Amino acid sequence: MKIRRDLLQIASGVREADGTKAEPEQQPVQRVIETSAGANMGGQSVGQLPVRFVSEMSAGELANVQSRTCSTCKHFDHKAFQNVLRNADAPAAPLEKRQAVNEIRSALLMSGNANLNEMHSGLDGDFDVEAALKSCGVCQILTHLDNDLNVFHPTASCPAHVITPTQPHGYYQPKDRAAKKEASQQRDAILRQAQGKIVT
Repeated sequence: MKIRRDLLQIASGVREADGTKAEPEQQPVQRVIETSAGANMGGQSVGQLPVRFVSEMSAGELANVQSRTCSTCKHFDHKAFQNVLRNADAPAAPLEKRQAVNEIRSALLMSGNANLNEMHSGLDGDFDVEAALKSCGVCQILTHLDNDLNVFHPTASCPAHVITPTQPHGYYQPKDRAAKKEASQQRDAILRQAQGKIVT
């Protein structure tokens, strides 16, 4: 199943039951994924049918995720993962190391994420899994805590299981002032859109 479009639709005019406009953080966001699936009749394939998946979250939740991507986190270690790739590609590399990299490669291919496809598109327009793989990095804190290699794409964010009421940002920490500023700008842009303001 190849994802054709992956759209975020941020509302701005939703009101509370008493008629007051909801806060920007409370405005609903729909993620619309458009793809196609095979259609069968009498056990035979008769082509493809368009399929649409819709999931919902609040603008506040989206802002939290989009403003705390791995690429701006101090725990994201791109160089460490390049070493992992080099070691796995060495002629005498143990089979386990090669398998670990192949599992990451497979996860990227199976994700079906349209944004990844667009970001890592080859000359033929298809998903370039090797380019996506080379952009990944090791999350040093999760790797340490789990005592197992944790690898993330730069556009990912902390997994849901590490986000708690006492740790609402997971383990995310901006790596420098520029990253902190970028995270703030991302959050502000989403919330301005939820207020109905044009974001350029």
